Amino acid sequence: MRPQLFPLVSGDTHYPMNVLHVLNDSIPLISGYSSRAKAIVTEQAQLGMHPVVVTSVRQGPTPEAVESIDGTPYYRTMVPDWLSSWMRRLGPLGIGVETALLERRIRAILRKEAIDIIHAHSPVLCAFPAWIAARRFDLPFVYEIRAFWEDAAVDRGRTKEGDLRYRLTRGLETAIIRRADKIVVICEGLKRDIIARGGVPPSAIHVVRNGVDVRRFAPQPKDEALAARLGLEDAVVVGFVGTFYAFEGLSLLIEALERLMEDHPRLFGLIVGYGQTEAALKRRVESSRFRSRFHLPGKVPRDEVAAYYSLIDVCVYPRERRRITELVTPLKPLEAMAMQKVVVASDVGGLRELVHEGENGFLFRAGDASDLVRVLRRLLERRETWLQIGRSARQSVIDRHRWDDLCQEYRRVYADMMRHDIRRTP
Repeated sequence: MRPQLFPLVSGDTHYPMNVLHVLNDSIPLISGYSSRAKAIVTEQAQLGMHPVVVTSVRQGPTPEAVESIDGTPYYRTMVPDWLSSWMRRLGPLGIGVETALLERRIRAILRKEAIDIIHAHSPVLCAFPAWIAARRFDLPFVYEIRAFWEDAAVDRGRTKEGDLRYRLTRGLETAIIRRADKIVVICEGLKRDIIARGGVPPSAIHVVRNGVDVRRFAPQPKDEALAARLGLEDAVVVGFVGTFYAFEGLSLLIEALERLMEDHPRLFGLIVGYGQTEAALKRRVESSRFRSRFHLPGKVPRDEVAAYYSLIDVCVYPRERRRITELVTPLKPLEAMAMQKVVVASDVGGLRELVHEGENGFLFRAGDASDLVRVLRRLLERRETWLQIGRSARQSVIDRHRWDDLCQEYRRVYADMMRHDIRRTP
């Protein structure tokens, strides 16, 4: 049994714990995944913990094998370009090499750093090598799940739900879930799915919802210079900010806006981001007779995102009904709410957890352009209500989704593991 480095003071639950976070990727790459990870690491450091980060080969090339970001060490799993290219061509065998490299990197870190807990973040390609290392070094192991890798692979066209690759990946995921000492999920949908798989007591599963830095994402005046550059000075702007995954349903948003633009000459669409459907969306807009009233600026620098948000009056999240969208809650609607935006979302399960009809936003039937038109038309006719709706949305984020509150749960999870020396299936 490895000795506890920071013994519990009687009656105290505050540990200055050293926590190794095992990530697929991190900043400076920008995504909902890396944003959540950065927020967790930052808040844990402010709570007196000592986070350490390691990223997989999927981080891509980095200038250094170890980087310091805001005082936290970020270890990179670096491979030569030729090996990275070779692994991509090998399919499942390449994935095996990838996980072996990450496990070797984790072991090297454990020999150097005085780590108390290993905290792996999905996908399972991070969790599997992290679990192996945790057992070899007799350390508690936490697995945090934001989505299931097999479902994300379906959306990217790499597999089909129920085929052999899907079942094998799901089986590996379930095996690691059952062997983790504690499970953290971002929403109730994922918790229900894990319980339904069996073999995991509900008491081992902790929900730490997506959070927002409400100081960074706060109401702000319209960026007049950007508005002038885009020709949006006196426009009503309906938009989206995020990654262009296929399941986001952004073509439905374009269709709905086209149907409304006929009667609303100052209505514009602003769709900010990039991703797998970017080229198709740009072609769709170019073919529209209202193409001059759509703006797709592509990927924008992180420090400019707030300026684009400032131009949008109504943020729409038209996610399609798929298994991943039913289970997983997105981060971007919370950012929009924190900035006092009116939010409209499809009624898939992950969005219903965040948006409560008439309280902090509005819902429409997923995949139904006519219903989205109905909701948007009603809002356009009641612009005097937007300020109060936005205030209610921001308050809901302050009440339930502040990172500085949510990260207290990690301290409780870690303290419980160290106090009781929790170990589950070897």
